[in-house]
Amino acid sequence: MQSPENGNPDLPPGPQGRRIRNLLGRLRDFRGQMAGFRQAYGDMVFYRLPGMSFCALFSADLIREVLVVKEAVFTPFLAKEGWGIITSPCMPRDSGEHHRQVREVFGGAFVDSRMHGYASVLAANVRETGDGLRAGQVIDYKEAMERLTVQALLDTILGREPRIRPEVAQEATWAIKRDWALDYLPGSSLLRRLPLPAKRRARRALQAMDEAVYGAMQRARASSHGGEDMTSHVVRTADRHERCPFSGDRDIRDELYTLVIGSIDSTTSALVWGLDYLARNPAQRDRFEQEVDEVMGSRPLEGADFGRLPYTRAVFNEIVRLSPPSYASTSHWRQAQEDCRVGGHLIPKGTIVQTCIGELHRDPAHWEHADRFKPERWLQDAPPVHPEHAYIPFLSGPHRCLGWEWATMLVVLALAGLAQGRRLEPLASKPIKPDVLGIGVKGPVRVTVRERRSAA
Repeated sequence: MQSPENGNPDLPPGPQGRRIRNLLGRLRDFRGQMAGFRQAYGDMVFYRLPGMSFCALFSADLIREVLVVKEAVFTPFLAKEGWGIITSPCMPRDSGEHHRQVREVFGGAFVDSRMHGYASVLAANVRETGDGLRAGQVIDYKEAMERLTVQALLDTILGREPRIRPEVAQEATWAIKRDWALDYLPGSSLLRRLPLPAKRRARRALQAMDEAVYGAMQRARASSHGGEDMTSHVVRTADRHERCPFSGDRDIRDELYTLVIGSIDSTTSALVWGLDYLARNPAQRDRFEQEVDEVMGSRPLEGADFGRLPYTRAVFNEIVRLSPPSYASTSHWRQAQEDCRVGGHLIPKGTIVQTCIGELHRDPAHWEHADRFKPERWLQDAPPVHPEHAYIPFLSGPHRCLGWEWATMLVVLALAGLAQGRRLEPLASKPIKPDVLGIGVKGPVRVTVRERRSAA
């Protein structure tokens, strides 16, 4: 193994120099680059890009040390230019007491009593999607699952009446993602001022989204409003909070936008990977379909079915083990606020630490048949034995995703509901491919809708 940058023995091992080469490798195949780094240098790799230093972690113990033990030193990474559309730090990138207070307000929106209500909303969304499918039809499954995810998010967060079209929310979220991406490019201030056609579309979509979000906040404060949506809970809780962490409704709006953005790609990709894994593992697919038939038969899907589908839940657990929502996205990046030692090596101040969950979840040291799709490993009679931080699809510690159970419910209900009386068969013979940066999957993913006889 080599030490980077002048052979400094205190730094973790890694490639010397190669800033441009590392950047091109990331843009070409981020997952392949990380796998290669681990194979060459071990569980802790230091490398550089132009103007930035990184440390990639692949070990459960090292990841726990950064995310939990030394969480105060390694805070969420914030881009240098600041955000143009979302101006609040928001939970994924916030830290300290303010983060704790915001998380406390939002945490109440995910308690069991409210999750039961969300399950009914999600089941209704799945039924609507299923009602639009016809035998022999060919669809872009990724596009359909993204639309389902966006509509489910909108209905959960803002309520089902009045409803906003999912394509509006999709355009708005793409605008925010593009805005975030500019933060990592030189000259971002100039790029933001360019009169691009996409900016005009984005401005209209953001205006429509703002009207929907602020309208939901206004309804939440009306005494006649039932308040089953997430926005109503957050607004009412914040209004009566003794130390409200929000300076105004703009802060709440930013948090809601961030929640939507953080959920779309991760949930959509889990649904697409699930289709792919089941299609390529007929024995597991047959067991999954048998459970669907035994639990639901021909009656409509309902929210309570979430608790009646243990094998489908095991399928979900295995999906996010093999293909976690994010391989190592920016929402998982941490930045050293001071020089700090981790695993015996120096992490210099300013270094960005990446938790490479995709490699961690396939480590044969923790998982038997690590690369195989085996939902059975998650069933109660034989749960897998692994270190605490060897399985963190939704991160861990103070920044663990609050919406993880919501995403779990949607994927489980969607997989089961869309398999009721039908089978969606991929047209391509080759497996689907992940996005080059490790977030989501490449599309389109074309499938044929087939009728299926009940196995019950």
